Amino acid sequence: MTGPILFEITAADSHQQIILPVIRRLRARGIPVIVYSDCELLRTASDTEALAREGIPFVRMAATALPVPTREWEAAAHPFRKRIPLELDRVNPSLVVVLNDRNFPPIAYVEEARRRRIPTLLLQESLRKDLFQRPPARKLFGRWIRKVRFGIEEGLRSFGQGGCTCIAAWGETSREYFL
Repeated sequence: MTGPILFEITAADSHQQIILPVIRRLRARGIPVIVYSDCELLRTASDTEALAREGIPFVRMAATALPVPTREWEAAAHPFRKRIPLELDRVNPSLVVVLNDRNFPPIAYVEEARRRRIPTLLLQESLRKDLFQRPPARKLFGRWIRKVRFGIEEGLRSFGQGGCTCIAAWGETSREYFL
C-alpha cells in the first residue's frame, strides 16, 4: 500500500455514519485513512468534531457553503475541480472510496484516480433513488446544456455508472442492478 485509503463524503450525517465503522476497523488493523469532506460544496456542513473525536485525519475542502447551483455555483466550484488532483498528489492514496458516483464532487475524485490507476470503490450510500426519481425531460435537457457549456455532468448518470473499479452493494437485488 502506497498511501492511505481516501474516503470522500458529501453528507456529514449519513455518509459519516456509513464510513465510521469501516474506518474504525481499518485503523484497528493499522491501515491509514483520510476523509475528504466536500459537504460545503453541496451546501451542508461538515461534522469536523465527530471526525476529530475519532482522531481521523480529514480535509475540509471548503470553509463555507457554496451558492445554490447556478452559474455562480459553477464559478465557485471551479477552483475545487483544480484542487482535487493536487490533493491526490499530496496524499497519494492507495484507494479512493466514494458514496455517490453520479455527480461532482465525487466523480472528480473517481476520474482523477482512474487517470492515475488508483483503484476506486463505490460504497452504496442509500436506496437506488434513480429508479424512482426520474427527472422530467426539461430538467435533463438543462443538465445536458450545463455539461456542454461547463463540462459539468451532474445527474446524467445513474447510480453506479461513474466508472469505479469496485462496488459494494446492499444485497442481491442491488448487486444485480450494478452488474
